[in-house]
Amino acid sequence: MVNDVENLRKRAKQVARDHRAGLVTVAERLRRGLPRFEGMADVEVLGASFTLGEAQQLIAHELGFASWAALIRASDLPLRSPRVRDVAWRCYAQVFVRDVARSTAWYRDLLGFEVDYSYGAPPFYAQLRRSEAVFNLRGTGSSPWVNLPGEEELLAVRVEVDDVKALFLEVRDKGATIHRSLRTEPWDQVTFVVGDLDGNLISFGSPMPLTIPNR
Repeated sequence: MVNDVENLRKRAKQVARDHRAGLVTVAERLRRGLPRFEGMADVEVLGASFTLGEAQQLIAHELGFASWAALIRASDLPLRSPRVRDVAWRCYAQVFVRDVARSTAWYRDLLGFEVDYSYGAPPFYAQLRRSEAVFNLRGTGSSPWVNLPGEEELLAVRVEVDDVKALFLEVRDKGATIHRSLRTEPWDQVTFVVGDLDGNLISFGSPMPLTIPNR
């Protein structure tokens, strides 16, 4: 239950300020939350008029309410004991890459991810997903690693999948760099690790039992 009305007003005002400032990160929120922006390019969204009332409507939509008035009415209810709703939790991996366009193509073509969106020309940020796994690619210009992560097998992301054997065969046949092949772990999983274009290590795993193919 939301109960801080003043905080909600501040959040709506911040969205309006971000739109006036031309921040591309607000464009996707408007496309998802307000029907009149659906299908518009970033430059069209940021060039369109946008009122504080619409910002309030966006906040209400993102919190699951039909209108700002409905949200405020709910916010005025007595405070309830906080309860975490696990179903609402999402975790987006942040992966640092030197060339967002090139890395986006790599994750799409070799790991089978779909591209949700990318920002900039050339792009400096992109979001990709496969099933419930969501990766955000952030352009850095130079590698954030002092030493290559492969030297100590420092994982950037770990993803649990239904059938790691099938996925291993799929990405191997597509030509992905296999950093470490299928193996059985002490915690009763079968895993493998790939390295992306910047050396970021992505681990995929499934619970036992699985039959490991000859390699």
